[in-house]
Amino acid sequence: MAMKKWALFYLFFSFILISNSIGQEKNLFNNNSLGVEFGAWKPNNLQNSKSPIKFKPSKENLYIGALFLSPLKNSLYLRTTIGYYYYVENSEDQKSIVLLPILFDIKYMLVSGSKISPYVSYGIGTCIGHQNNSDGLNNDKFGFSANLGTGFDFLISKHIALGLEFRYHYLKFSKVFVFTDDYSGLKINLTLYYLF
Repeated sequence: MAMKKWALFYLFFSFILISNSIGQEKNLFNNNSLGVEFGAWKPNNLQNSKSPIKFKPSKENLYIGALFLSPLKNSLYLRTTIGYYYYVENSEDQKSIVLLPILFDIKYMLVSGSKISPYVSYGIGTCIGHQNNSDGLNNDKFGFSANLGTGFDFLISKHIALGLEFRYHYLKFSKVFVFTDDYSGLKINLTLYYLF
């Protein structure tokens, strides 16, 4: 009888130790990292019945970006991203725009110590809008940007990770710039990270 009590006590104590060690496991993503984003982004105001949103790379909605991710505290990270988006109108005029968003996000990892970590992110930034006019003159404008997203990071090896993110990117200019003053829309990104 005494042996059963000790066995139960041992099992209970072992369970407590194991659960505490799991809870304190080191965050596998807790390093500075560089990344490259590839995705699709088509602002809502650029959609029409003839051109529905397509989440696949094309000359109309391809988005690429470079990012730096730095740990702040616990599961919080600061993500700085510089992106590139090109859109050309499918018409005789062939008007086009280049958007260069610069974003500063807080990224919160929901799970630490796992090779798969879901997260949420939110942040603000600015955007440089660029247009080449037919007369050869450049037209540049600055806009206000904010975003909210969620996704998963997958640790492949000690230094390589992949991320998949769904993000709503709010982007507004003070007045109409090329096509509209509001380039907000849903963005889907695939990110390749290198962890230092």
